[in-house]
Amino acid sequence: MKSKSMLKIQKYSDIGISEPFLSRLWSLFDLLEGTTFGDDIKAKVRDSIMEILTEGLMPAFLSLREIRKMESGEVEKVIVDLEKNYFDLFKYLWVAYKNGMQIAVKNMGFDIGFLFQNEKKFEEGAKVFICKTDLAGRGMEVIDMFRDERKSWQNTLSMIRNKYLEHKEIPKTDIESYLNLDSARLFFENCWKAIEEILVCFLRTGFLLKAGIDIGETDEYKEDENALKRFQFFIKPREGTRPE
Repeated sequence: MKSKSMLKIQKYSDIGISEPFLSRLWSLFDLLEGTTFGDDIKAKVRDSIMEILTEGLMPAFLSLREIRKMESGEVEKVIVDLEKNYFDLFKYLWVAYKNGMQIAVKNMGFDIGFLFQNEKKFEEGAKVFICKTDLAGRGMEVIDMFRDERKSWQNTLSMIRNKYLEHKEIPKTDIESYLNLDSARLFFENCWKAIEEILVCFLRTGFLLKAGIDIGETDEYKEDENALKRFQFFIKPREGTRPE
């Protein structure tokens, strides 16, 4: 007689919801439920956001945590282990940003592949995107944000991941200046916050804007940029009425 298998409960992660990146991306599920997207689209977007977290940002955070321990002297600094954590961090961030975020946006009906092309193809793609996509009146604003992400950190992360880690087109000396805790922390912060902002821009297309339903920043975020929740949806009062 075969014995019945027992359900085994295992701890998935020790990363708490008190971490801003986890709390704020998790809160996007609430925004998603408030959209007019169909149930099938919502399910796909929900799965994409989960993959951004579980396959990209959470593993990247674990690498960053180990880097902090080694660089602070909390644990012994072993160069091979330290470099592995730096390289893993870069790889996981790219998975979260280029793969996960792009898929989530595509599931909402938009193609932003041009964001990851060279400068010429990016600008060409941006022009086409603007012509075809209004983004509720914020199309140019989104393209400007894309340009800023590319210049401030995205192109550098792409260079590290693609030209050194994946294809060895450049020598290690070209990326050594980024193998430090400050750079690692900044890449992580820039990456997850860019993902948050970009996803919100496209989630907004699913709101009944003409009915006054929109997305705005929370009071807690306005007071503290490291708040655990940045975005919420709200209803604008109709003309001639007072907000309650």
